Amino acid sequence: MEKQVKMKVPVLTGVDKEVFRRDIYPMRRPVVLRDVGLGPCLDKWTLEYLTQKGGNCEVKVHVSTVPQMDFLHKNFVYRTLPFDKFIQRAAEKKHSDFFLCQDESYYLRSLGEDVRKEPADLRKQFPELAEDFHIPEFFESDQLFSSVFRISSCGLQLWTHYDVMDNLLAQVTGKKRVVLYSPEDALHLYLSGDKSEVLDIDSPDLERFPEFVKACRYECVLEPGDLLFIPALWFHNTLALQFGVGVNIFWRHLPAERLRGRWRRAQCKVGHFNVGSHWWTDKMGRGVMLPCHSQGVDAVVRLAFILSSRLERWLLFDSSSSILSSADRNCHQGKTKKNQKTIIK
Repeated sequence: MEKQVKMKVPVLTGVDKEVFRRDIYPMRRPVVLRDVGLGPCLDKWTLEYLTQKGGNCEVKVHVSTVPQMDFLHKNFVYRTLPFDKFIQRAAEKKHSDFFLCQDESYYLRSLGEDVRKEPADLRKQFPELAEDFHIPEFFESDQLFSSVFRISSCGLQLWTHYDVMDNLLAQVTGKKRVVLYSPEDALHLYLSGDKSEVLDIDSPDLERFPEFVKACRYECVLEPGDLLFIPALWFHNTLALQFGVGVNIFWRHLPAERLRGRWRRAQCKVGHFNVGSHWWTDKMGRGVMLPCHSQGVDAVVRLAFILSSRLERWLLFDSSSSILSSADRNCHQGKTKKNQKTIIK
């Protein structure tokens, strides 16, 4: 049986902002960064400390009877718990108090106060804990989009998906395995939106997903204090090897003022996964620029960017400054001839 090619994600130590911006960021490939100061959280965030500082504020969490969570088929439920109760349950393997079963798994992804308008911000949702965590200064402060608090039961595995922003995954406590796939392998991942239909990436059903073995697998294990740079549109799947706490830092590709104004002409041939130029548009006709570095951007990546319905909210884009004509919108819907040019005004 054919097997996937496996690659180790490189590990670098002592990386500062200058080295990151010059040598790592332009390559558009995942890298594990060690010995980057994350602050006193590495020593302080014990179970007791988290319980005390998090208090009894209510949090909405994923609960599943199996540790392998599947977003496409929703094999989990959402439940609300006081944070101190949640943290105790997430750290347990067997529960005396439970929603579904004694060995149910828990997952917290922090949310903004208004999930439709406000991104997650550790400083707002958990201000006392935020004092312990130092955001790495690898990008400009006005590019910061969100800081997402994540807590997982041991054994919890999250579905393979991509994000449209660059991010740093900081592992504060516990160990976590991360498997990544390049955007260039998108056609081998059996996508449904931004998620892969291949749930079991370690023992995939090759009768259903025969192309999956053609995707190159990049893998690493994060230890406390590690940072994983995940470039935008790289697919990733996480497995908590231990009960663990982490923080995701997302940032915009461009400063806010660069996301408004008049946009360039672009080639649109969606049916054949080909969009030219460095300016992309989403399906509603809103535009944004994705940085193209030395290795370029695969055509499938461009399509994924176009189809992202969340683009406007994530990039805080002013939709009034970019509206396609009806003829241009038809191009996105496949109603015009191939190679038709669209002008974003």
